[in-house]
Amino acid sequence: MLFRSDVDGLISEWRRKTTDEMFEAFASSLGVKFRFLKALGAARVEQQTLANLHVNAPSDAWAFPMLNGAGKSVGIRLRFIDGEKRAVTGSRAGLFVAKSIIYTNAEPIYIAEGPTDAAAGLTIGLFTIGRPSCLGNESDVVETVKRLKCRRVIIVADADEPGQRGAEKLQQAMRVPSIVWTTPKKDLRASINAGMEREDVLGATRDLVWSNPK
Repeated sequence: MLFRSDVDGLISEWRRKTTDEMFEAFASSLGVKFRFLKALGAARVEQQTLANLHVNAPSDAWAFPMLNGAGKSVGIRLRFIDGEKRAVTGSRAGLFVAKSIIYTNAEPIYIAEGPTDAAAGLTIGLFTIGRPSCLGNESDVVETVKRLKCRRVIIVADADEPGQRGAEKLQQAMRVPSIVWTTPKKDLRASINAGMEREDVLGATRDLVWSNPK
Protein backbone atom coordinates (compact mmCIF):
# COMPACT_ATOMS: atom_id res chain seq x y z
CA MET A 1 0.00 0.00 0.00
CA LEU A 2 1.14 3.52 -0.75
CA PHE A 3 1.65 5.71 2.28
CA ARG A 4 1.24 9.38 1.46
CA SER A 5 4.73 10.22 2.70
CA ASP A 6 6.08 7.93 -0.04
CA VAL A 7 4.59 9.87 -2.96
CA ASP A 8 7.50 12.22 -3.63
CA GLY A 9 10.04 9.43 -3.17
CA LEU A 10 8.25 7.14 -5.61
CA ILE A 11 7.81 9.88 -8.21
CA SER A 12 11.49 10.84 -7.91
CA GLU A 13 12.57 7.21 -8.32
CA TRP A 14 10.41 6.75 -11.41
CA ARG A 15 11.45 10.11 -12.81
CA ARG A 16 15.12 9.09 -12.82
CA LYS A 17 14.22 6.25 -15.19
CA THR A 18 12.11 8.45 -17.50
CA THR A 19 14.02 9.66 -20.53
CA ASP A 20 13.41 12.81 -22.55
CA GLU A 21 12.52 10.55 -25.48
CA MET A 22 9.71 9.05 -23.39
CA PHE A 23 8.48 12.52 -22.45
CA GLU A 24 8.60 13.71 -26.06
CA ALA A 25 6.61 10.73 -27.32
CA PHE A 26 3.99 11.12 -24.57
CA ALA A 27 3.71 14.86 -25.13
CA SER A 28 3.33 14.36 -28.88
CA SER A 29 0.50 11.87 -28.33
CA LEU A 30 -1.31 14.41 -26.15
CA GLY A 31 -0.58 17.51 -28.22
CA VAL A 32 1.14 19.34 -25.35
CA LYS A 33 4.68 20.56 -24.60
CA PHE A 34 6.71 18.00 -22.70
CA ARG A 35 8.24 20.58 -20.37
CA PHE A 36 4.81 21.11 -18.82
CA LEU A 37 4.35 17.38 -18.24
CA LYS A 38 7.67 17.55 -16.41
CA ALA A 39 6.51 20.60 -14.47
CA LEU A 40 3.44 18.66 -13.32
CA GLY A 41 5.76 15.95 -11.97
CA ALA A 42 4.98 13.26 -14.54
CA ALA A 43 7.04 10.07 -14.60
CA ARG A 44 6.86 6.78 -16.51
CA VAL A 45 6.36 3.71 -14.31
CA GLU A 46 6.70 0.08 -15.34
CA GLN A 47 3.90 -2.47 -15.14
CA GLN A 48 5.81 -4.76 -12.76
CA THR A 49 6.57 -1.87 -10.43
CA LEU A 50 2.85 -1.11 -10.24
CA ALA A 51 2.08 -4.76 -9.58
CA ASN A 52 4.43 -4.58 -6.60
CA LEU A 53 2.27 -1.70 -5.32
CA HIS A 54 -0.83 -3.90 -5.64
CA VAL A 55 -2.10 -2.06 -8.72
CA ASN A 56 -3.76 -4.26 -11.34
CA ALA A 57 -1.87 -2.68 -14.20
CA PRO A 58 -2.65 -3.65 -17.82
CA SER A 59 0.52 -1.91 -19.05
CA ASP A 60 3.18 0.61 -18.13
CA ALA A 61 1.68 3.94 -17.09
CA TRP A 62 2.39 7.60 -16.61
CA ALA A 63 2.21 8.80 -13.02
CA PHE A 64 1.27 12.27 -11.77
CA PRO A 65 1.49 13.41 -8.13
CA MET A 66 -1.71 14.77 -6.60
CA LEU A 67 -1.51 17.64 -4.11
CA ASN A 68 -3.80 18.85 -1.35
CA GLY A 69 -4.68 22.49 -0.81
CA ALA A 70 -1.52 23.07 1.21
CA GLY A 71 0.61 21.87 -1.70
CA LYS A 72 1.56 18.55 -0.09
CA SER A 73 1.62 15.32 -2.13
CA VAL A 74 -1.22 12.99 -1.11
CA GLY A 75 -1.54 10.52 -3.97
CA ILE A 76 -0.55 9.37 -7.44
CA ARG A 77 -2.79 9.35 -10.51
CA LEU A 78 -1.95 6.80 -13.19
CA ARG A 79 -2.67 7.11 -16.90
CA PHE A 80 -2.19 3.87 -18.80
CA ILE A 81 -1.17 3.53 -22.42
CA ASP A 82 -4.80 3.10 -23.53
CA GLY A 83 -5.85 6.25 -21.66
CA GLU A 84 -7.42 4.44 -18.70
CA LYS A 85 -7.00 6.31 -15.41
CA ARG A 86 -6.54 4.91 -11.92
CA ALA A 87 -4.77 5.81 -8.69
CA VAL A 88 -2.05 4.01 -6.77
CA THR A 89 -3.48 2.11 -3.80
CA GLY A 90 -3.63 4.33 -0.71
CA SER A 91 -3.80 7.57 -2.66
CA ARG A 92 -6.04 10.45 -1.74
CA ALA A 93 -7.48 12.45 -4.62
CA GLY A 94 -5.80 15.81 -5.08
CA LEU A 95 -4.90 18.55 -7.53
CA PHE A 96 -2.38 18.68 -10.36
CA VAL A 97 -0.21 21.76 -9.94
CA ALA A 98 3.03 22.51 -11.75
CA LYS A 99 5.42 23.18 -8.89
CA SER A 100 7.98 24.94 -11.10
CA ILE A 101 5.40 27.42 -12.44
CA ILE A 102 5.02 30.69 -10.54
CA TYR A 103 1.25 30.86 -10.12
CA THR A 104 1.39 33.40 -7.29
CA ASN A 105 -0.76 36.44 -8.08
CA ALA A 106 -1.75 34.93 -11.44
CA GLU A 107 -4.91 36.52 -12.75
CA PRO A 108 -6.88 34.63 -13.72
CA ILE A 109 -6.03 31.06 -12.81
CA TYR A 110 -7.77 28.34 -14.83
CA ILE A 111 -9.20 25.24 -13.13
CA ALA A 112 -9.38 22.34 -15.58
CA GLU A 113 -10.01 18.61 -15.18
CA GLY A 114 -7.04 16.24 -15.01
CA PRO A 115 -3.28 16.58 -15.50
CA THR A 116 -3.28 16.47 -19.30
CA ASP A 117 -5.81 19.30 -19.56
CA ALA A 118 -3.64 21.25 -17.11
CA ALA A 119 -0.63 20.58 -19.36
CA ALA A 120 -2.63 21.70 -22.40
CA GLY A 121 -3.61 24.97 -20.74
CA LEU A 122 -0.03 25.64 -19.70
CA THR A 123 1.11 24.86 -23.25
CA ILE A 124 -0.81 27.83 -24.65
CA GLY A 125 0.17 30.18 -21.82
CA LEU A 126 -2.75 29.87 -19.40
CA PHE A 127 -2.04 29.54 -15.67
CA THR A 128 -3.81 26.20 -15.31
CA ILE A 129 -4.19 23.64 -12.55
CA GLY A 130 -6.21 20.43 -12.71
CA ARG A 131 -8.51 18.68 -10.32
CA PRO A 132 -8.98 14.90 -10.43
CA SER A 133 -12.54 14.91 -11.77
CA CYS A 134 -15.38 17.26 -12.59
CA LEU A 135 -16.75 16.86 -9.05
CA GLY A 136 -14.97 16.96 -5.72
CA ASN A 137 -11.89 18.55 -4.13
CA GLU A 138 -13.59 21.93 -3.94
CA SER A 139 -11.91 22.72 -0.61
CA ASP A 140 -8.49 21.88 -2.07
CA VAL A 141 -9.12 24.28 -4.96
CA VAL A 142 -10.27 27.05 -2.61
CA GLU A 143 -7.23 26.58 -0.37
CA THR A 144 -4.84 26.45 -3.34
CA VAL A 145 -6.26 29.63 -4.86
CA LYS A 146 -5.86 31.36 -1.49
CA ARG A 147 -2.33 30.00 -0.98
CA LEU A 148 -1.25 31.21 -4.42
CA LYS A 149 -2.86 34.63 -3.84
CA CYS A 150 -4.91 34.34 -7.03
CA ARG A 151 -7.61 36.99 -7.29
CA ARG A 152 -9.83 35.58 -10.08
CA VAL A 153 -10.66 32.09 -11.29
CA ILE A 154 -11.92 30.71 -14.59
CA ILE A 155 -13.50 27.30 -14.15
CA VAL A 156 -13.09 25.29 -17.35
CA ALA A 157 -16.16 23.09 -17.79
CA ASP A 158 -16.75 20.17 -20.11
CA ALA A 159 -19.94 20.50 -22.13
CA ASP A 160 -21.62 17.41 -20.68
CA GLU A 161 -24.04 17.43 -17.74
CA PRO A 162 -21.55 16.20 -15.09
CA GLY A 163 -19.04 18.82 -16.22
CA GLN A 164 -21.61 21.61 -15.95
CA ARG A 165 -22.83 20.41 -12.56
CA GLY A 166 -19.31 20.10 -11.22
CA ALA A 167 -18.35 23.57 -12.42
CA GLU A 168 -21.44 25.07 -10.78
CA LYS A 169 -20.65 23.37 -7.48
CA LEU A 170 -17.05 24.56 -7.57
CA GLN A 171 -18.12 28.10 -8.37
CA GLN A 172 -20.41 28.12 -5.35
CA ALA A 173 -17.43 27.26 -3.16
CA MET A 174 -15.08 29.93 -4.53
CA ARG A 175 -14.02 32.85 -2.34
CA VAL A 176 -12.81 35.02 -5.21
CA PRO A 177 -14.61 36.26 -8.35
CA SER A 178 -15.06 33.47 -10.89
CA ILE A 179 -16.61 32.58 -14.22
CA VAL A 180 -17.50 29.25 -15.79
CA TRP A 181 -16.32 28.77 -19.35
CA THR A 182 -17.53 25.75 -21.36
CA THR A 183 -15.02 24.43 -23.88
CA PRO A 184 -16.11 24.22 -27.54
CA LYS A 185 -14.84 20.63 -27.78
CA LYS A 186 -15.27 17.90 -25.19
CA ASP A 187 -12.56 19.30 -22.93
CA LEU A 188 -9.74 21.85 -22.82
CA ARG A 189 -7.08 19.62 -24.37
CA ALA A 190 -9.37 18.59 -27.23
CA SER A 191 -10.16 22.25 -27.89
CA ILE A 192 -6.48 23.17 -27.96
CA ASN A 193 -5.65 20.18 -30.16
CA ALA A 194 -8.32 21.46 -32.55
CA GLY A 195 -6.45 24.74 -32.88
CA MET A 196 -7.62 26.92 -29.99
CA GLU A 197 -4.93 29.33 -28.83
CA ARG A 198 -4.57 31.62 -25.84
CA GLU A 199 -6.08 34.59 -27.68
CA ASP A 200 -9.14 32.49 -28.55
CA VAL A 201 -9.69 31.62 -24.90
CA LEU A 202 -9.27 35.25 -23.87
CA GLY A 203 -11.81 36.27 -26.50
CA ALA A 204 -14.28 33.57 -25.50
CA THR A 205 -14.17 34.55 -21.83
CA ARG A 206 -13.89 38.33 -22.18
CA ASP A 207 -17.61 39.12 -22.05
CA LEU A 208 -18.67 36.50 -19.50
CA VAL A 209 -20.14 37.87 -16.27
CA TRP A 210 -18.04 37.38 -13.17
CA SER A 211 -19.69 35.84 -10.14
CA ASN A 212 -18.66 37.33 -6.82
CA PRO A 213 -18.44 35.15 -3.69
CA LYS A 214 -21.45 35.25 -1.42
